[in-house]
Amino acid sequence: MKKITLSLFASFFLLLSFAQPGSQSNIMNINSFLPFQGYDETTTHFGKGEYQIFYDNVDGVFDKPFIIVEGFDPDDSNTIDVIYNYLDYNGGANNLLDDLRNQGLDIVVLNFPTYTRSDDNTIIKGGADYIERNGLVLVNLLELLKPQLAPQNDFIVMGVSMGGLVSRYALSYMEQNAMNHRTGIWFSFDSPHRGANVPISIQYLINYIAEFQNNADMAALRDNMLNVPAAKQMLVDHYSAHLQTSSNYLQNNSIQLPTPAANFRSTFVNTMNTLGFPTQTRKLAIANGSLNATMVQSPGTQIINTNLSLNGQNINIKLYFTPNANISNFQVTRVGTVIIIPITLFSANAASPSTSAGFDSAPGGTLLFNGLFGPVTDPVVQQIINDIQIDSFSFIPTLSSLAIENTNWYQNISISSSTPFDRYIGPTINEPHITLNPQNIAFILEEISNHFLNIAEVQNQELVIYNNPTHDFIQFSLSNQNVQNVQVELFDLTGQLLLKRNLIDFSHEIINIECPSKNGLYILRVNADGKILSKKIIVK
Repeated sequence: MKKITLSLFASFFLLLSFAQPGSQSNIMNINSFLPFQGYDETTTHFGKGEYQIFYDNVDGVFDKPFIIVEGFDPDDSNTIDVIYNYLDYNGGANNLLDDLRNQGLDIVVLNFPTYTRSDDNTIIKGGADYIERNGLVLVNLLELLKPQLAPQNDFIVMGVSMGGLVSRYALSYMEQNAMNHRTGIWFSFDSPHRGANVPISIQYLINYIAEFQNNADMAALRDNMLNVPAAKQMLVDHYSAHLQTSSNYLQNNSIQLPTPAANFRSTFVNTMNTLGFPTQTRKLAIANGSLNATMVQSPGTQIINTNLSLNGQNINIKLYFTPNANISNFQVTRVGTVIIIPITLFSANAASPSTSAGFDSAPGGTLLFNGLFGPVTDPVVQQIINDIQIDSFSFIPTLSSLAIENTNWYQNISISSSTPFDRYIGPTINEPHITLNPQNIAFILEEISNHFLNIAEVQNQELVIYNNPTHDFIQFSLSNQNVQNVQVELFDLTGQLLLKRNLIDFSHEIINIECPSKNGLYILRVNADGKILSKKIIVK
């Protein structure tokens, strides 16, 4: 039996390691490394995930794995194909993962699906389960794939949104437990390291209509988006922490400052602070929020002012962003009857601390209100969506995505800002959450190319490139025309040599060499009489 088991084990890895270039594996299931007991659970449970390998388009050998970890997905709408398409750009005409496969990388997509737990027959929304439990799924995946890596290779891991927290937990857990994760680069893509935000006014309204008006759509939205474990772990302000003890929807007006869900966020933050950030990998952050303190909107901005019918009552609904710094008793949610003298049926107030205005308008990666509500069937809910006056809100504050500890969420980000990341990038204007732009694409490709080639770009002007980006020829010259022997090499992203030319008695002012046929980032390396000069070349 032992020989048969070993033979099957070896066959499994052989199957994963070699495939036709451009092919993909079946979707495979994987459990968590260890069971985990949630904060509201009485016993431990194993988590579940599923993954699929998309082999490179070069040789089909599984040797340079790029693992992408999915984000918050309570309704399991983000299948593996959808997660792959997270990284579309140019309006869907291009995809970063396709680009990486063209350069010889193998893509591994990890999804956390909805499933029925066998030990207690409970339906688990894997994409919104405890972050720690999903992190232990990733630990097992890394352990499973490690034996296939050649000694000189390692993993590149990208956590998208909540996936950044899942992967951070997994890598730090492995380091703390003397497990070699063999991860060379860890990308955190607009992930809420200091928490995520959904406007508290919207949370109050959703819960009020769900409870007081007995609306099934709003109840489902509340339970899927706000009351799942991962949401209560990430949200810096949660409606449940503001309720009166004797009511399911009325606010305790003495609790106005941002307050997270009881036990959940504090326990999670303590866990992550104890683990810290991984240290045995290069840590890179991509922010979609503004680095120069550009606001999403102004504090206190009106979100909606509409009249509609709820259970036969004509009512007016008004919602606002949280207020400016040092303001309290600011009414963010109001539902009142539409008569000459309005009668307030429900209202809730919010306050902001003296150090910062509210989260809703802070610099950050944005989320559309339509994206928050998702597909609905109830006409009342649809009218609310139609009458919203502004498009989006700050979902992942910039300081959160960069893990910068500061009490002012509107801080201008500078080089002196203290962050645990080795390097980061972000825009000057706020972008939709998980947006790829030319700058962060170049950032990702540059880091990967440097990782494989381990060469630094020369900062002086000895090697001059005339057409970068280019699409047909690479034109360059050397400032020193007295060199005798010049060797020109062109490498792809993974370090594969694509072109090599030796120029004897160099005398040309401008050199032309042909471009590769595929778009991407390449490295031009010139050996001029023993001096190595290099530049990154973009072909598009």
